[in-house]
Amino acid sequence: MKKTAIITCYKNAGKIEENIKKLKSLGYEIIISVDEPENDILRIIKDYNLKATISEKRRGKVKAINDAIKISTGDFILFLDSDTVVDDPTIIEDEIKRSDVVAVVIEVDGKTIFEKLVNIDYLNMHVIAKLASRFNSCLGVNGACFAVKKSVLEDVGFFREMITEDFDFGLRISGKYKFSVVGRAKTSAPAKLKEWLMQRERWAIGGVEALLKNHHIFANPKLFIPAFFIFFPAFVNFIIEILVNELFGKIISSILFLSPILPSKLALSILMALWSYLILESFLSSFITFLIWAIIVIFLSQKLYHRIDAKLLPIYFFLYSPLWMLLCSYALVRYVYAYIRGETIEVENWVVSKDF
Repeated sequence: MKKTAIITCYKNAGKIEENIKKLKSLGYEIIISVDEPENDILRIIKDYNLKATISEKRRGKVKAINDAIKISTGDFILFLDSDTVVDDPTIIEDEIKRSDVVAVVIEVDGKTIFEKLVNIDYLNMHVIAKLASRFNSCLGVNGACFAVKKSVLEDVGFFREMITEDFDFGLRISGKYKFSVVGRAKTSAPAKLKEWLMQRERWAIGGVEALLKNHHIFANPKLFIPAFFIFFPAFVNFIIEILVNELFGKIISSILFLSPILPSKLALSILMALWSYLILESFLSSFITFLIWAIIVIFLSQKLYHRIDAKLLPIYFFLYSPLWMLLCSYALVRYVYAYIRGETIEVENWVVSKDF
């Protein structure tokens, strides 16, 4: 089986030389697809005598990878981002013989709090991918590192011009081709809030776009609903709070309605007791929900050998996850509004596709 690795870059070489040394020794055809290349990456292409598609202007990732696919000769293609390093490509090679699409487990190689929080996201992606593979389905692939048989790419018409082309591709092949999850790769992640917000705005808007264009995925609730709660644990707590507050709101309203016929001290005492209990119950329900979720996350991380910083789970649950959920909600409203007006959404520092 012939094998090709396509590494996409924007400006700088990143970590591609580390990948090249591994892949060349295993007989891979390596193609570098780079926009606005700096001297370092041009040197690497020349030194290692690599195939390349080079654009002096930014054409966008979709066009960059599609251009590279057209000149590839492998029976399967391993896709890599320039900031990602694959651990052992032979594991992926063995699996692609049995599958059509192989998602590679991604871990964040970083030390800052934000990088460690993103790594919990990547654990969630790992869990969702494993769950999807059990149902012979797919809820997206991580474009940082994954492998596909070239025949599958030709069948589906390569990658579409989407903000999150990898997520869209995974939804398109769901249930039609055999999907599996193996291997490991390490990638970089935003280290600061501003960088994270920029990345997540792109992910959120692109995710909404992909889901609405692949709405068939909603016909599989046994996969979609668990995946939603895995990725947004704060939503579980949000639903519980709504139900509890609604119940106690009705009780308090009933007591207020009956207050004219109740002794004032008794009515006030009941209302104060209910209000105090509501505050305490809200705290307890949040804590219990978090505790159950944290135990499950730690168990899954150990079972899947996906290292996370457990000390950051409270921050993830109470701050990070709600913020991520709000960003996605905002993206949904923004996308629908733009769709109704016939407008195209553009995200900062990202190009979908440009021809020159």
